[in-house]
Amino acid sequence: ECISLCLALGSSLPGNLRTDPYTFVNKMLEISNWNPRSKMAAGGVRLAALQVVGRVCSLNIDLAKRTAPYAWEILQCCHKGLLSGGAGEPGHRAACVKTACCVVISCRKVASGVRGGDGADSFSVPGAMEERAVQEGIKFIKRATSDKYPEVRLGAAMFAGLIAPMLIRNIPTGSLSRNGGGRDNEELATPLAWLEEVTQFALKNIDDESAGVATAWASALARCICVSVEHGTSVHDAQSEDQASRRSADVDDEAPPSSDNSNLDLAAKFK
Repeated sequence: ECISLCLALGSSLPGNLRTDPYTFVNKMLEISNWNPRSKMAAGGVRLAALQVVGRVCSLNIDLAKRTAPYAWEILQCCHKGLLSGGAGEPGHRAACVKTACCVVISCRKVASGVRGGDGADSFSVPGAMEERAVQEGIKFIKRATSDKYPEVRLGAAMFAGLIAPMLIRNIPTGSLSRNGGGRDNEELATPLAWLEEVTQFALKNIDDESAGVATAWASALARCICVSVEHGTSVHDAQSEDQASRRSADVDDEAPPSSDNSNLDLAAKFK
């Protein structure tokens, strides 16, 4: 907490007095990747580095803007931390999951701030995370759900619920034609491909032996369904507007030339 506050204050100082948050985050990630059996990593140094990164991501909007571009690197670091067995203790892996949740929250804050009033009431936030970060997040969920400790599985469920609103893919027009089409490419290019994958994780783990973990997965499943419903509604509204504009254009094209508008004016006839 103290280090993150110092960074928040130091990053706003002028000139050479300013603390570079990018260099700081890179150093913390490097420390968290140290060999757990080395002397330098003794005393919970790696755990402290992860906690600092998580707090920096969620402290305020200014630091969130600076750490959100590092989402992929931070999630990779957290994913590697899940492979650390420790001495039978889940503390480090639980900290990895918590830090990953903080990264997702920072990306949500930045995306909401950029959009401002446009879509401020929207639940889903497409494009809040870059594609490689989302893909790394899905791998992270898969790994964390297989942990034997409920603390880690609970964090995985919370992470899935947080990242759910960011799983709508922005598919560029003509991407299928450039990739050569095919059923596999069509499935990969659907806007809901990532969301469906996380939904399957939620359905698979909703009967977890731990009541808290099962409840968290139920919440994550509900968030996935809300995102899917909102996406379907937006697509339907867009199609309705497109059809209405086409009908309006067809009516304008079929209208006769207006040489004498007085004959077509119903109000003028009544007069």
